[in-house]
Amino acid sequence: MRWVVISIIMLIGYIFQTTIIPSFELWGVFPNLILVLICCFAFLGGSKDGIITGVSLGLLSDFAYGRVIGLYTLLGLYLGLFAGKFNKRFFKDNYLVALVFMIICTFVYESIIYIFSVLIYNGDFHVFSALIKIAIEAFLNAIVAVVVYPILLKLNLTFEVNRKIFGRVR
Repeated sequence: MRWVVISIIMLIGYIFQTTIIPSFELWGVFPNLILVLICCFAFLGGSKDGIITGVSLGLLSDFAYGRVIGLYTLLGLYLGLFAGKFNKRFFKDNYLVALVFMIICTFVYESIIYIFSVLIYNGDFHVFSALIKIAIEAFLNAIVAVVVYPILLKLNLTFEVNRKIFGRVR
C-alpha cells in the first residue's frame, strides 16, 4: 500500500512539474518539484526509497526534458542514494534540516546538469549567471519543500505507525 501511494504522489508530482510548475517562473527559473520529491522521499525513507524514487522520477524527467536518455536517471539515482544516507543521522521532524538539505541537493544537482550541458552541447561557460540561477532555484525549491515536506512527513509517520501496529517488517 505504501508504494502505491508513493507512486501516485510521484505521478502527480511529475504531472505538476511538466504542466503547472513552469508557470511559477522567476527570472527564467522555476522550482524543480521532482528534485524536491526525490530528496524528501530519500530523507524520510532511506537509500532504498531514494534510489527507487530517483530512478523513477529521473527516467520520467529524461523523457520530458532530456536530450540524452539516462542523465536525469543517473542523477536521480545518485541523489536518492546520497540523500538516503542521511536518513538516520538527522531528526526528520526538524524542518530546518530538511530545508538546508534541499538547498544543498539543489546546488549539487543543478551544478552537475549545468556542467554536463556545457560539456555535451558545447555551450558557453558562465559561472556567475549559473550560480545566480542555481541560487534562485534553490530558494524556490526550499519554498516548495516547506509545503511538500510536512505532508510527506505526516504520510511517512502514518505508514511507520501502521507498520509497527500490524507487525509488517520492511
